[in-house]
Amino acid sequence: MKLVSPMSLLTALLGFVVVVIKALTFQPSDIFWIVFIGYISVRGLVMAFSQEAYDENVKQTQQGRILYRDLFGRFAYVAADVPLFLLLCACLLAAVFPVTAYLRVIVAGLFLLALGYAIWFHWYVSRHKRLRIADGAWGAGVLSAEDEKAWKRSELWHDVVLGTLVLAGILYLIFSEL
Repeated sequence: MKLVSPMSLLTALLGFVVVVIKALTFQPSDIFWIVFIGYISVRGLVMAFSQEAYDENVKQTQQGRILYRDLFGRFAYVAADVPLFLLLCACLLAAVFPVTAYLRVIVAGLFLLALGYAIWFHWYVSRHKRLRIADGAWGAGVLSAEDEKAWKRSELWHDVVLGTLVLAGILYLIFSEL
C-alpha cells in the first residue's frame, strides 16, 4: 500500500484521535460530532492511500475553483470565508466588550447574517454547479497559470490566518483563566 497524500493521512489520524477522545468522554450530544468527524477521517484515510480517490479530489477541487472564479471573479478567493469572518467578528465583540442588550443584538445580527450568507452561498453555487453538469460544461474548464498562482497564494494566506487564529484562541483559553 503506497502513501499518496501524507497531509490527508495526518488529518485523518488527527480526526481519529478526536473521535476516540469524544468516545471516551461520551455524552449524548457528542454523537453528531463522533459520526461527522469519523466519516471525514475515513474519507481522508481512503484518499491518503488511494491514487484514484486523491486524483478525483484534486479534479473536484479544480472544477470548484473554476466555478468560483466564474461566479465571483476576483472575490472568488474569499467568497466562502465571509460567514467565518462574520462569526469571528461576533466572537471578538463578545470577548472584548461588556455584555449589554445592544451587544447581544449586534452579535445575534452577525450570527444571522453569517447564517443567511452561508445558506445563500451554498444555494447559489449548487445551482450553478447543477446547471454546468446539465450543460456538460462541468469538468471542461481549465485554470490559467496566473489563476493557479493566485489560488496557491490564497491557500497560503488562509493557512497563515487560520494558524494565527488557532494560536490566539489557545493563548486566550490559557491566559483568560489566570
